[in-house]
Amino acid sequence: MLVHLPYSPDGARVMQVASWTPTTGLRYLTPLTLFPEKYTKYSMLVHLPYSPDGARVMQVASWTPTTGLRYLTPLTLFPEKYTNFHGATINVTALPYEPHWQESMEGNTSRYSGIDYKQLVAVAQALNFTFRVLPSRNWNEVTDQVEIRKSFMSTVIRGILPERLERVDCTFGFEQSTIKFVMATPIITPSWLSFYSPLSGQVWIGVLTCTLTVCITLVKITRRKVWQTQHGVLSSGSVVTESVGTLLGQGLYGRISTSQSNHILVGTWLLFGVVVGTAYRSSLIASLTLPKLPPRPETVEELVKIVDKSAHIGSTQNLQLIISRNFAKLDGTSPFYLGKENLRQASMAWPVPHDAPYTSQIDKCLRIISQAGLYEQWKKETLEAEAFENRMKQREQGKQQGQDGTDHTDTNVRSLSITHIQGPLLLFLIGITLGSVAFVVERLLVSEPHPSPAPGSTNPKFD
Repeated sequence: MLVHLPYSPDGARVMQVASWTPTTGLRYLTPLTLFPEKYTKYSMLVHLPYSPDGARVMQVASWTPTTGLRYLTPLTLFPEKYTNFHGATINVTALPYEPHWQESMEGNTSRYSGIDYKQLVAVAQALNFTFRVLPSRNWNEVTDQVEIRKSFMSTVIRGILPERLERVDCTFGFEQSTIKFVMATPIITPSWLSFYSPLSGQVWIGVLTCTLTVCITLVKITRRKVWQTQHGVLSSGSVVTESVGTLLGQGLYGRISTSQSNHILVGTWLLFGVVVGTAYRSSLIASLTLPKLPPRPETVEELVKIVDKSAHIGSTQNLQLIISRNFAKLDGTSPFYLGKENLRQASMAWPVPHDAPYTSQIDKCLRIISQAGLYEQWKKETLEAEAFENRMKQREQGKQQGQDGTDHTDTNVRSLSITHIQGPLLLFLIGITLGSVAFVVERLLVSEPHPSPAPGSTNPKFD
C-alpha cells in the first residue's frame, strides 16, 4: 500500500505504509494509516516588495491542527508593505513649474528646489526611500510614465480633473490652487484739482458760504462806520481782503476795528479760520506725499469694462514669484498687482497610478504636512527667498552704478513733482491773467490818476 506525501521531512515522496497477503492479511509497516491527513501543517507566506534584503517572500506564521496559528516573525498575516521602503530608490517624474518645482544645473548635475520638492523630501524621509527624477519632454510624457507604472508618481501638483482621473489616480488634495489676473498698477495722472482734494465738496461749499456771509456782514458794518481804524473807514475791498487773508492764516496788518460790537464776529471768524486752515493744510500734506491711487479693476466684471488695457492670467503662486523676482523694488512695491477675485479654484494633488498600493501611505504623509501648515510655510519661504535675492541683486547693481559715476541713492523720501502742484500753479496763472486783464482795463478806462488826499485829511478811503 503506497501513499503519496506532498509534504514530508524529506520533501514530496511516495511511501509504503502497509502490505496485504491472504495469509497474514493487512499489516502496517509505518505509523501512518492507509488514508493519512496529508496537509496537517500550513505555512503562511508574505511577499515583501521592499525589505532590507530587497524583494522577497517571507514565512510569517504556520498552522497545525494541534498548535493552531503560530507567528514566526513580528509581522502580521496582512502587513502594511509600504510603511518602510528600506532605502530603495523609486522613480518619479516632474517638470519645472515655479514655484512648486524648480531645476537648475550645477555642472552636469541637476539641482532641484521648490515647494513640492521640499514636500517630496519630507515624504521620502518618512517612508525611508530615495528618488530618481525620470527625464520628460512635456507634461503628457510625465503623465504617460505614471500611467504605465514606470514612475511611482508625479511630484508636481496637478488639478484633479475628470479627464485626468481616467488615466491616473490622484493623492490627497493638499492644495487649493487659484487662478488670478495681474495688471499694471495705475499711475497717478496729473490733475489740476490736487489742491481741492483734501476737503470734500460739502466742506468747500460750507467754507465758501461762511466766507461770503462774513464778508457781506463786515461790509455792512463798514458802511455804517462801525469798523473804524486810526486811518479811517476801510473800503469794501479791504474788508474782503482782510477776511479772506485771516482765513488763509494772514494777520490783520494792525487795522483792527476799534468797535466792541464786532469783536465777537471777528473772534469767531478767526477761530473758524484756524480750525479750517489747520485741517486743510494737514490733509493737503497727506494727499501730496501719499496720494490716492486711481481706481483699479479687482474683479472680472471690472476687468471686462476696461477694453484699452491687457491682463495676464496664471496661477497665483506663479504670478507672485514672477513679480517678486523680476519687478519688486527695494521698498517692496512693484508696478503690478494681483486682482482680488479668483477666476478659478481647484484642488491640486500628485498623480499616481491606478490602484497603487502605496497611495494610502503617501496620503497619510501629505495630510500630516498639510495639517501642520508646512506647505504654506514652504510657500512663504520660497517667495521671501526670491524677493530677498532680487533685492540683493538690485543693491549690487546700484553699487556698480555708483562706482561708474552714477549717483545711486536708496531713499524712501518722495519728492513732489509737477503732478502734485499742478492745481496751485494753474490757479496762480489764472490769477495772474485776471490781474493783468484788470490792469489793462484800468489803464484804458482811467485817463488821469485820482488826486491824492490833502494833507491833514482825517477820513481817507483805502482801496
